Amino acid sequence: MLAPGAPDRAVQLIDARDIADFMLDRLAEGGTGRYLTTGVRGNTTMGELLGACVDATGAGTELVWADEQFLQDHGVAPWTEVPLWAPDIPEMAGIWASSSAKALAEGLRCRPVAETVADTWRALSEGGCPRPKYLQGKTPVGLAEDKHDTVLAAWDDRRWQATAQQRLPDASARQ
Repeated sequence: MLAPGAPDRAVQLIDARDIADFMLDRLAEGGTGRYLTTGVRGNTTMGELLGACVDATGAGTELVWADEQFLQDHGVAPWTEVPLWAPDIPEMAGIWASSSAKALAEGLRCRPVAETVADTWRALSEGGCPRPKYLQGKTPVGLAEDKHDTVLAAWDDRRWQATAQQRLPDASARQ
């Protein structure tokens, strides 16, 4: 399965249940104010997130980490075709850099991302919630299987060609 960029790329995620708990706690305490409620900066990486997905599904899927520019060059759309992928481009700068410090100081608690992934997979598997097919009703979510396979094959070809070039002796060294 295609995986975007580098596995150590930090992402900042939060479980909707943690947001709901925080809001209910604030209401119960009579609290007011505005809060940014997102995960703790760097609370996981893309590799840990996708690894948790592989573990939760038990699919044994192999993650193939493809260069972000390669994915963009092959028309893979960030965020929608590869959910939660925000490449290092100006349009997405800072997307994983929000601060929830105020909410954390007021009691926001964030469960581990692996727990959220496992619980989400369980709910999806048991029919407890619908599988999202569209973002905001219009944009399909996820990479179509044929496009995934085409881009993955192109990535494999690129890696094979790079390996083959490394094995060829340099013409100047033969002289």
